[in-house]
Amino acid sequence: LEKIQKVMYLGKPKYKVFDMFMSSLLFGIIAGLISSIIITVFGVTSYNSKGIEYLLLLSLMLMIINPRYVCLSYSGGILGIISLINSYLVENGFVNKDYGFFAFIYNHINLDVTALMAIVAIMHLIEAMLVYIDGDTIAIPIYIKKEDKVVGGFIMQRFWLVPAIFYVIATNINISGELFQTPNWWPIIRPDLPANILEKAVVAAAPIFIILGYGDFTVAQTPKEKVKKSSKSLLLFSFSLLVLSFISSKVYYFKYIAVLFAPICHELLIAHEKHFENKCEPIYTYTNDGVLVFDTLSDSPAEKMNINSGDKIISINNTKVLNLGDVEEILNGKPPYIWVELIDHKGKKKVSEFKDYKNGVEGLGILTIPKYSENAPIINESGDIFKK
Repeated sequence: LEKIQKVMYLGKPKYKVFDMFMSSLLFGIIAGLISSIIITVFGVTSYNSKGIEYLLLLSLMLMIINPRYVCLSYSGGILGIISLINSYLVENGFVNKDYGFFAFIYNHINLDVTALMAIVAIMHLIEAMLVYIDGDTIAIPIYIKKEDKVVGGFIMQRFWLVPAIFYVIATNINISGELFQTPNWWPIIRPDLPANILEKAVVAAAPIFIILGYGDFTVAQTPKEKVKKSSKSLLLFSFSLLVLSFISSKVYYFKYIAVLFAPICHELLIAHEKHFENKCEPIYTYTNDGVLVFDTLSDSPAEKMNINSGDKIISINNTKVLNLGDVEEILNGKPPYIWVELIDHKGKKKVSEFKDYKNGVEGLGILTIPKYSENAPIINESGDIFKK
């Protein structure tokens, strides 16, 4: 993204790495507090803490393959199905449970699948919140070719480190300290342990650090519209998975449904978004009835005038504007004061003003959509930048 920024923003990145890191850290801490409250209210408890450890480790390994695979739905689904199938084979005598590969898996990755998928669901709920609030904070413009035309789009990629807590069932241990009696209805999502063991068990809180990531691309919507749509889809996904997790604590076979639902439904959401982007008309295209603002440069007159991506400039100082040449001609004289008439992407008219009596206004500081690809750094599907 840093390389793309330098090319698109004429050598001066709009978003600094340190600022991106600090905002991700801040939102991650806030999200961690909220997720801990939700986990506590639902009482998501596990009889095996190894599930979360393996979940995080596998997520990091999958991120190396592709950053979007850092999503917990993939690692959770993979671990869940491995654990369920292996447990079935061992407990029904199909494989030896005392030694060998399956015995090792059974003893080390015999996970509490219900708790695991509940954590995945809650973290997607938190991700939906983060995407809605912070998903479009860093939106990098790019040029691509679509049907032999240059169109503009935005890449959005964010990562958040979320510190949270989860609860582990501890049995047959000596506790030095004060114990608190929990309500009879808690936990709502119960672990797979006999009732007589649960009655004498102690619930201990354990800290976890989870990486949440969001990566998206849009040509058919503004970044704000895109993240709102994505967050709503994630919200529906997380609620559905949470319901399946709750049912799986009552009906064993729903564990299989939950672990398959997580990765498959997540992939279907991505496929749906890609289909939507492909079938819809791009909103950032070349026009000859005004200058479409693709993005604004940092600390530019356009940014200070609150000119937004998707706005179309139709006149400056009461002079009609049809193309970028008209803008340059009007500003050649460095006027000390300008008023710009615009139409936003929803068709609403507005006027923005800017003055610089000392130096005059010699440029707006905007990115536009060129008519020909020879005038634009085109991004191919692998993310490489090339001039064509």
